[in-house]
Amino acid sequence: MVEPIDFSSWVAGWTALGFVTAYGLLLLFRARRLHRARKALPIRILVTGSRGKSGTVRLVHQIAQRTGRAPYAKVTGTTAVELLPDGREVPTKRFGVVSVNEMRDSIIRAHEQGVDVAVFECMAVTPDLIKLVSSSHVQPEIAVIPTIRLDHLEEEGLTEREIATNIVAALEGAQHLVVGIDQPDVLAVVTEYCLDNGISLTVAQPQPDQPKVPGHHPGNVAVALAVAELMGVDRNQAVEAIQEASVEPRALTMLALELSTGGDLGLIDLGGANDPQSSFEAIAALGLGDEVVIPILVNRWERPLRSLVFVAGVLGRFERVGVAGPLGRWAKTFSEGMSDYTAGPRAETKVIRVTTSMAAQPELLVKRFGVDVAALPGSRLTLLLVENTHGRAADRLRATFAKRGREIQVADWMVRV
Repeated sequence: MVEPIDFSSWVAGWTALGFVTAYGLLLLFRARRLHRARKALPIRILVTGSRGKSGTVRLVHQIAQRTGRAPYAKVTGTTAVELLPDGREVPTKRFGVVSVNEMRDSIIRAHEQGVDVAVFECMAVTPDLIKLVSSSHVQPEIAVIPTIRLDHLEEEGLTEREIATNIVAALEGAQHLVVGIDQPDVLAVVTEYCLDNGISLTVAQPQPDQPKVPGHHPGNVAVALAVAELMGVDRNQAVEAIQEASVEPRALTMLALELSTGGDLGLIDLGGANDPQSSFEAIAALGLGDEVVIPILVNRWERPLRSLVFVAGVLGRFERVGVAGPLGRWAKTFSEGMSDYTAGPRAETKVIRVTTSMAAQPELLVKRFGVDVAALPGSRLTLLLVENTHGRAADRLRATFAKRGREIQVADWMVRV
């Protein structure tokens, strides 16, 4: 006698198969949708590299928008936003953790708005993910590298040449590459790769007749104008259009408050400059004297190499330096150890660990630094947040300034009284 088949035991298997099939169909649908959206975008531009990505994206979008095109841009800088064809800026809606997959959604949104120029800031850091964004998502005709700096050392490499090699190799398939690189040895690496892979290379450097755009580095402006030329935009039109480009949040503003102990305390956020060279260039551009400036390094536990190069870079440049974050104690100890074997003025820098409680009490913070603000020129002291954008102490310090103080233009703070 044949045993009857118990179909009830098949439920779990059929259910699992159903879910797997549905998920597979979803992936196919999304892949097909991405493919159609990407092919419908006539000009696709991907901006990667170390510094200047967000600014370059904003500049290119402005040029395209003001010269009769319909551009879309994805910015993943200080704040993730999207620049629409009509010039409006809207925040990127995120669900869950940040993922490179949001680039796919951005491409689809760009297609839905009927744009003819799409500019994307590459949010990936590791070379493998940069390659995924470039080859599987954007597939850019034009790739852009504004700078190569000693940043993201844990993922991209320990030297500028190594970083350049890893980043440019992740851009396979691009027809044109525009760079603002000015280091000869790094540029040699990029040039060799482009020659070997049939990529047209444009090296853009600031020119004397180049327009000054408020809130934007001259190198980024030069790169954006080079990209505009590749898009077929007349240079005079591009120069005229670029003047009103949007800037990153807090690029031109700062926070200031009055101390109960006398004098004014200012806070300028330079945390987006993630390598020492960029930070020092930004500080120099402010025109502040070292005697009234105290940088506060915002450390992050997963960026120990960045912390190391920042600590080594600031010693000897400033009389006082603050360190905040989970690596604050380590950074202070490291800086003290360096004076044992480093010649020169490095040992003269006083390093103070900044805690969240100090960030909530500016008077206590100033006291720990040992500064009489009222006795300084203009009766003001400037704190500069550098190295990273976010950290508990840094966020608390911003919140304290926002609550007790006011937002002003950086240019207004420069006026001495």
